[in-house]
Amino acid sequence: MEQSPKPIESKIFAEQGTISTGGPVIQGKAGAVKGEARVTVEDKNGKQDEKTAAIDGSFRFTDIDLQEGFSCRRNDKINISQKVSGSIESDQISITVD
Repeated sequence: MEQSPKPIESKIFAEQGTISTGGPVIQGKAGAVKGEARVTVEDKNGKQDEKTAAIDGSFRFTDIDLQEGFSCRRNDKINISQKVSGSIESDQISITVD
């Protein structure tokens, strides 16, 4: 079975959150992952959450999507991978929270 491609790091960002966002946001712009891929985010403590990307390859995790205690503070590293249907999960990329 083929391995899924890595997410495109330049199209993904994470921020610890502001009053307007209400908490952490991890977001991929269109084309960040393959359309409808299963996206997994992992914090520095190994806590993981996943969701399905939109058909254009975009995704967005907010505090509502992330389990309690998911660490998304300034300068934290967040690992992101994707799994495309019919393939195995990609290698992780790592981004830094702004």
